[in-house]
Amino acid sequence: FDTFGCAYQATDSLLLSFQIPPSPNLGPDTTICAGESLLLEAGSFGGSYLWFDGSSANTNLVQSSGLYWVEIKDSLTCIGTDTMQLTVQPLPNVSFTALDPTYCSLDSAVTLLGSPTGGIFIGTTGPNGLFDPAIAGGGTFAVQYQYTDGFGCSAATTLLTWGSLLFP
Repeated sequence: FDTFGCAYQATDSLLLSFQIPPSPNLGPDTTICAGESLLLEAGSFGGSYLWFDGSSANTNLVQSSGLYWVEIKDSLTCIGTDTMQLTVQPLPNVSFTALDPTYCSLDSAVTLLGSPTGGIFIGTTGPNGLFDPAIAGGGTFAVQYQYTDGFGCSAATTLLTWGSLLFP
């Protein structure tokens, strides 16, 4: 009570609001093949972006092995970050042997040997890389060996051969 006998009560209020910081998600650690690139997307949070390389867009194109990060600062200066590890696998080194530069149609069939094993032959070959000059006939022929490794990285090599028709 005050001096006049009146009761009083003082009140005050405080409004607290909590801002959830931005939560960029660059995805899981990833493996790509040499010659490929990966577009990292930080999302759209309406703030400022700072990438590992100093750039400020909400995406970044990468193609080298490394640890990549992004930091996002929203309008209330709340900060969110994410990182991801990118591994770039080399392309397989492919080759094949046993293909001569020229054949006569009467020559014996040859089995082509691809390296690494497990690839496929494309062109004028039969099953398992069998090149038969009698079936191929005359002309120039391209034979390709393609191989895909356990990471999904593919490479190919092509050799040319020439065949002439000879009849007994």
